[in-house]
Amino acid sequence: MLAADLAIVAFALPGHLALWIGRANALHATALPEWAVRTLSACCHCALLSGFLAFGAWFYFGGSLVDPSADWSTGRGLAVAYVSVCFAVVAGPVRTWFYYRFLGPPPDSLLSSTSQEIDVAALLGRVPARGFAAQVLLRLRLNESLRLEITEKHLAVPRLPAALDGLSIAHVSDWHLGYKIALPYFEEVARRVNALGCDLICITGDLFEKKTGYDWTAAVYGQLRAEYGAYFCLGNHDAYLQDTAHIRNLLTAAGLVDVGQRCVEVVVRGERVVLAGNELPWITPAADMTHAAARSKADGGPLRIALLHTPDEIVWAQRHDFDLALAGHTHGGQIRLPVIGPVLVPSRLDVHYSAGTFDEPPTVLHVSRGISGKMPLRYDCLPEITRLVLQKKGDGSLFLIRPSQRGSTA
Repeated sequence: MLAADLAIVAFALPGHLALWIGRANALHATALPEWAVRTLSACCHCALLSGFLAFGAWFYFGGSLVDPSADWSTGRGLAVAYVSVCFAVVAGPVRTWFYYRFLGPPPDSLLSSTSQEIDVAALLGRVPARGFAAQVLLRLRLNESLRLEITEKHLAVPRLPAALDGLSIAHVSDWHLGYKIALPYFEEVARRVNALGCDLICITGDLFEKKTGYDWTAAVYGQLRAEYGAYFCLGNHDAYLQDTAHIRNLLTAAGLVDVGQRCVEVVVRGERVVLAGNELPWITPAADMTHAAARSKADGGPLRIALLHTPDEIVWAQRHDFDLALAGHTHGGQIRLPVIGPVLVPSRLDVHYSAGTFDEPPTVLHVSRGISGKMPLRYDCLPEITRLVLQKKGDGSLFLIRPSQRGSTA
């Protein structure tokens, strides 16, 4: 009987994990105050652990799922009910995870991807940490928080005006200035962004973690340069500081353009480009697209680019006919387990939009793994700067993903 009980529980285990990890992930996609998110997330993690302890104790004292005559059989109804819930849960998110992890087709819009890795600590000659805890974490052998990946991706955008073929965008997200990682790291990131020579720079939220980071604004964000401007929206950690008006003033004074709650139009190579922001659910409202430039029947322009903090808002981008949506917030999960991949991803949609490129017609979505985070701990999930090169159209037969050029480079 014990073998049968253990087999049932083993099959229910993925559902148990998906149930409570999924709830914790979803909490981080809500507009609840930070303290509430932390408290309720801790409750979810306790429930996750309690499930293991409860079943272990129940079996130890003679309980059984398959033998109603066993000792502690009075809890059998509750145990069977919970196992049934776990089986029901596993049929949903676990099946979806398996499909996108192993079977899902690559996005047609992603034509090529190449990357190089930079060991920022080695480049600086020291670990840029703030405080003893950060020194310990950042020196862990497998921690990749200071190993920056610079990636170039070519994306097919069907309605891209011909004059904008080859338009380049530096997408950077989730800097979290002012906490565990020191200023020299972010100065190096800004230098690397500028070195890409992109037409546009787009930052998709969480620019600050603590108010101490305000003093770094000029040294980091004030150094960003692109021919047609650098644009930003805010994220939940900016909202948690309860100082968004001051943050916007700091960033605009540093030369960045705020699109968080509005849309702006810029002329690039003689073509209009509309950029708009969505900081929901933490900061309302999203940009009002009512008066945005209408599309041309001739070439489909103007190009529409959405800056989202969370990829959960992709539906908004689709509804407003954006060609390209850029998002962050997820950090790629920060820790990617072997075979399983990311587990803790702050999204209502669990791990689906953890990072990468996604075709969501009429929109191409790109989700960044971010530059930093509140917890300076990463495994198999390097922080990243991405150079996106937009192309008018791609050959459907072409899908070239070149392997990353691993190793340090200056």
